[in-house]
Amino acid sequence: MIVGVEGAGRQGRRILDILEHYFDIPLAAGDPLLQEVEARHIPGGAWLMRQGDPGESLYFLVHGRLQAWAAEGDDPRARFLNEIVPGDSVGELSLLTGAPRTLPAVRTQVPRARPVDGLAQGHRIGHA
Repeated sequence: MIVGVEGAGRQGRRILDILEHYFDIPLAAGDPLLQEVEARHIPGGAWLMRQGDPGESLYFLVHGRLQAWAAEGDDPRARFLNEIVPGDSVGELSLLTGAPRTLPAVRTQVPRARPVDGLAQGHRIGHA
């Protein structure tokens, strides 16, 4: 499953810890970016995103694994490209450009990921 978290509290603190530890993104408990973070659970074997989907979220994988698969042209057979592991992010290019997902679909293997929405609407990450 993919899990997302909103706001502060114990779950919010976990988000801060993950962003700081894995991605070196320093955040305070009241940071506006946390308003864009929610937890999501997605069952193993389900698709997190598919090629052509709107690029509305960036996902930080916290637990489990994701698999990137690609189908070429009209060929219905997908081929395995890569495995995404905890500490990796996925979906950032579409979020930043506003373009549909151009990378292969990602299928979950009981992962836990944190989506961050709205970065393209003016949120900044990092130090000034």
